[in-house]
Amino acid sequence: MERKQYRFYEKKILIYAAGGLGQIAFEQLISDKRCEIVGFIDKRSDVIKSIKKLPVMSIEDIELISNKNEYLIFITVRNVFEHSLIAKELFDKGFHNIIFQPYKYLVGKEDSILGGLAAAHNDVLIQKKTPSRELYECLKDDFCAMDDFAAFEEGKVFLPAEMLFTNNLDGIRYSNLNFIAEFPAVKMYKALLNSSEDLENVIEEYIDIVVMPPENCEINTDGEWRKIARQTRVDVCNEMRKTASLNFDFFKKNCTTVIYNNKKFNLCASGKNRVAFLIASGYKYIPVKISDEDYYKYLNISMIQTIESFIQEKNIKEIFAPIPHPFFYRYPFGYKAENYVECWLGSISRFLSEQFYNQKKEFSFTEYQIDDYLRDTGVTSRFFKMLGAKVNRVDVSEFTCLFDELFYYQKQDFVYNGDSNVLMCSYEVSEITLSKISNHNYQYIFYYGKNEDKQNLEVILNRMSYEKISLFSTIWNMEYVSGCVYIAGK
Repeated sequence: MERKQYRFYEKKILIYAAGGLGQIAFEQLISDKRCEIVGFIDKRSDVIKSIKKLPVMSIEDIELISNKNEYLIFITVRNVFEHSLIAKELFDKGFHNIIFQPYKYLVGKEDSILGGLAAAHNDVLIQKKTPSRELYECLKDDFCAMDDFAAFEEGKVFLPAEMLFTNNLDGIRYSNLNFIAEFPAVKMYKALLNSSEDLENVIEEYIDIVVMPPENCEINTDGEWRKIARQTRVDVCNEMRKTASLNFDFFKKNCTTVIYNNKKFNLCASGKNRVAFLIASGYKYIPVKISDEDYYKYLNISMIQTIESFIQEKNIKEIFAPIPHPFFYRYPFGYKAENYVECWLGSISRFLSEQFYNQKKEFSFTEYQIDDYLRDTGVTSRFFKMLGAKVNRVDVSEFTCLFDELFYYQKQDFVYNGDSNVLMCSYEVSEITLSKISNHNYQYIFYYGKNEDKQNLEVILNRMSYEKISLFSTIWNMEYVSGCVYIAGK
């Protein structure tokens, strides 16, 4: 579709947001006699009626404007990552001449037209001048089109930490372990990086599980051997910490290699310590080498196209939890729980992993049968299915099932008719869920939400002698949220 061109001063100007930046834009533009400013747009229009003797209007007010093509809207919201959301809303109302900082351009996608809009925005607020360049009207794809944000070099991509597993090797204690849920090196590096109070226990546990030689080796693993093992980990951590600060490209240049194996990624080369260190340092996406065949299978482009069409058709904006797929790394409308993997998935999977290891001295999720009562588009259920657990999921919405297909799961993969020993729920717990808890002997009940939302749940669990352990506290969607596990009494 061909775009129409225009000059900044040819349009009647509406300034979006009546705060400090909006008034700076006003003062700059009003000094150019070619510019005609006709008002402000602000969510507080019911309180702020006018500024600089100009009307302050709501989104509903401007819908009534006829001849919308005669107007230009200049967005001055401080958070530039919100600009594309606002611009899309304005576009949907019929305004196509919008000056803003396009999200796609901010995150590095080269586009001369979007770059021109960003430059015009900077002209007014930074250069303090009226844009003189020719500008182009916006098109639908300027706002919400998704793209592959993983590839950074030929044969190299960034993959989600939660989908990475150690090398799949027979006879090795740490074979085929999920990094965030099971691999002790992540916990060890976190303890070193944060000078954790339980550092001694964490390091000794790591040595016992990962470093200890086979039993048939005639090596004295006490005294000096153990001291050397500890110091080696400290030295490696310190060296990687300096490297990450001074030359992160080292990790990209010397990244490990993975293979796509049964809906997950296994390392097939050295590099597990580098991966563990990056995850412990808070990196959500890890640089790896991968074959084109494996990467294209993971992308599943035909399903991405189906999902993108569904999102546009249903006008879906925010998704609750991050989707571990390159086309959703920078989902244009954002996630309500951006740190869902670190806080929720990481906390509960590590807890279950450690519980099982303490009992059986091995890592496995196959004995966990999970009832998933969450509404997170299947993020939790797919993660635990990938780990090997049996999962019975309540959410069977069309949107969730589309994401299942994206990752090569079917609806029946999340149906389990046996007795479950784990329940996962969130926010206001329904009467149906409370009834199920009262009549079922779950070993573990995991919950996240606002404290006031779990009062009815805690009344029942206290009566049933469950012990509560807090797992995390964070902020999601402007609300304080906490996560915890309730453990059945002996």
